[in-house]
Amino acid sequence: MRFKYESITLKMTRRLKRIWQERLTSFGKILFFFLIISASFGSLSVSVPFYFLACGIFGVFFITEIFSVFIPLKVRIEVSFPERVVCDSEFDVEITVVNEGRNNIFGVSAYPLFSDIKLDIIDKPQPVSVPAGGKTFVICRMKASRRGVYEIKAHRVETAFPFGLWNKISELPVTFSIVVYPRFWPLSSVDIPAGRRYQPGGFVMSSNIGDSMEYIGDREYVEGDLIRNIHWNAWARLGKPVVKEFMEEYFCRIALVLDTFVGSGKNSGEKKECFEAAVSVTASIADVLARKEYIVDIFAHGSELYYLRAGRSFAYFENILDLLSCVDCSAGNNIANLAGMLEDDLPAITTFLIVLLGWDREKERFCRHIIESGCALKRVIISDGNCEFDPNTSSDEMGEAIILKKDDVKGRIDMI
Repeated sequence: MRFKYESITLKMTRRLKRIWQERLTSFGKILFFFLIISASFGSLSVSVPFYFLACGIFGVFFITEIFSVFIPLKVRIEVSFPERVVCDSEFDVEITVVNEGRNNIFGVSAYPLFSDIKLDIIDKPQPVSVPAGGKTFVICRMKASRRGVYEIKAHRVETAFPFGLWNKISELPVTFSIVVYPRFWPLSSVDIPAGRRYQPGGFVMSSNIGDSMEYIGDREYVEGDLIRNIHWNAWARLGKPVVKEFMEEYFCRIALVLDTFVGSGKNSGEKKECFEAAVSVTASIADVLARKEYIVDIFAHGSELYYLRAGRSFAYFENILDLLSCVDCSAGNNIANLAGMLEDDLPAITTFLIVLLGWDREKERFCRHIIESGCALKRVIISDGNCEFDPNTSSDEMGEAIILKKDDVKGRIDMI
């Protein structure tokens, strides 16, 4: 069992640092600077009454602190925020400060607390006054520098009333989560190759309540047929019962696979940037597919298998972006394991769209396995020179791969 020990000096240093950074206002820091100077000169000689100035400044600090202790800060806050934002975009968090006390509160500011450096407050709200029993709205402008899901568990309310020297701080537990979508740029179109095999099946999909049927013709009535399917006009012409015959509507099923392997070597930092570019490309492709009549299976295999089936009534584009916001890169090349997991789904999938980080033998075997199963294949490779060999050496079998650099993703491509 390990015990963490902190010396008294370290604790005092940390506490003084917090007082300097959080408790003292800008005016308080200036006045504290004069306190140090007057106390230094006053300690040199008693003939010059600098120590009177030091005692006076110290008295002001002491009285102000007494006021902040005995004047309670009885407030409650309510937070309104966007649940989903896009990476590198600014957004507003609206905070309502409710004064539950009997006295007016002056110079109140409120803002969320968080420890993640990927979130930043770019415009802290200005201090406002809240009347007794009333409420005031303040807006805190924030920015998320990276995709992900961020949870904020507390907010800070502070006021420098009455003399503007000390910040009276109260931390209130208000929890909310913000999903930061990956930044992506819309594509005009995605060229989707057709599979070599005919699929009579697929997924029966309907956005409406009830059956999604297509009329294909008539046939003679058989006992047990639904009365509502009787074709009355044809019965009148033929003189015998006739029913309408229908067939379910089917949609093509497309698998969108995201490679998450970045490794753990010295170039892993650069590969992580390529991975973020690959996530953006995947979001751009999903944006195009979401506007068409496709069933899309999203696969991302890293330390965990991320899977989502989307399309019309199953899920929407927001659900795809939710998944891409959470997916993380991996240090192991697990794309071979993904091939085994897809064995049961391969007969129903028409086309594979694969976004790869580089090109190696494992990825080549995975793509050959897809081709041999009868599925069409389209490869998009995000690489800054980290391919083991040319991915287009087998372009006759797999089709020509689209090779992009991470900087090409930033709005410089129109179609894939």
